[in-house]
This record gives sequence, structure tokens and C-alpha cells, in this order.
Amino acid sequence: MAKMWLMRQKRLTDWRDLLMTMRERFEKNAEIITGMTISELRDASPGEFRHYCEIKSGEGFSFVSEYPSIGRGNVLRDGIVTRDALNLDIDRMLEN
Repeated sequence: MAKMWLMRQKRLTDWRDLLMTMRERFEKNAEIITGMTISELRDASPGEFRHYCEIKSGEGFSFVSEYPSIGRGNVLRDGIVTRDALNLDIDRMLEN
């Protein structure tokens, strides 16, 4: 029983080591691609990161939604709807 427990612990340790190696490789690649350290990437806001990328590349930078525009279209085109506004819309629909 103890031998099986030790084998299981060894497998878990091997798995954790593999994940740490993958994480370290991912972080190293992120540093190489962006030119920023991991701590700088973690501390930067999306706006700061966008500004950095625009300066580095010399081109505009934008965030794009891949949400399909077919069918009903963008269901959040007016922004996020509050619960009260949604209830008012439903009440109006039910009155008709």
C-alpha cells in the first residue's frame, strides 16, 4: 500500500515538473515575442500594453471580437443592459 502511494506521489511530482517546465517555456517565449519581462507583462494594463505594442510596431493596435455578426447581430450593441432595463423591456413586450 505504501509503495503504491509513493508511486502516485512520484507521478504527481513528475506532472508538476512537466507543467512548470511548460510554464517556464511559455513565459520565456512571451518575453521574447513582446520584449517585456513577465513581471512587466503582469503589471501592465491592457491600455499600457496596447500603447507599448503600437510604439514597438509603428502600427495601430486594436482588439477585435470574433463574435459572428449574422443572425441577431451583436446582442450587446448598446452595452450591457441592467436587470431593471431588461425587466422594463419585457414588461412592455408583454403588454402588447
